[in-house]
Amino acid sequence: MAIMHTPPAHGADNVTEIKGLKTEVEALKSKCDLLESTVQILKSGYDTHENIIDNHRKQILGFQKVRGTLDTSYQGENLELKQ
Repeated sequence: MAIMHTPPAHGADNVTEIKGLKTEVEALKSKCDLLESTVQILKSGYDTHENIIDNHRKQILGFQKVRGTLDTSYQGENLELKQ
């Protein structure tokens, strides 16, 4: 649905063209609202997965700490464990 730019019409043609443009604008607004809703759904899913990954990382670090296999050194520097 592309917006067509035409020279101004006179009388009834002008009214018809304005009604058509209003209809196009409403359709574009609806499509935009739908896309915004989709973006929010995707953001929510991303946040959920990010939290799951963070929880798994914490579990793995906890297991390694309990087993005594956790290495917190990097390039010769001993780093603190982020909880």
